Amino acid sequence: MIALAHLAFMRQVRLGNEELFDWPDRMTTALRVKFGDAAPDLAARAGGGIQALLRSRTDLVQALAITQRSLLAGQAVDLDGFLATARRLESWVLKPLATAF
Repeated sequence: MIALAHLAFMRQVRLGNEELFDWPDRMTTALRVKFGDAAPDLAARAGGGIQALLRSRTDLVQALAITQRSLLAGQAVDLDGFLATARRLESWVLKPLATAF
């Protein structure tokens, strides 16, 4: 998810749009449609994996290495940039999603 958020953020910078800020509304709608009454609980827990990743430098480094060989191949993303994207994802997307219900 961090890799997708990074790509969306870079697109946002390039195009001058606010794509990542649309994610919470899109996710809220998708959760409601797909999971109905379970949606609020799922939304509240959505950031758990990112929060755990942010607590472990080892896991964060591993996640970056994996994404550098896949979704972020050819992108110049270092650990600081990856961490910044994770924090943006947490504050711009996951926190608003958790409070959307």
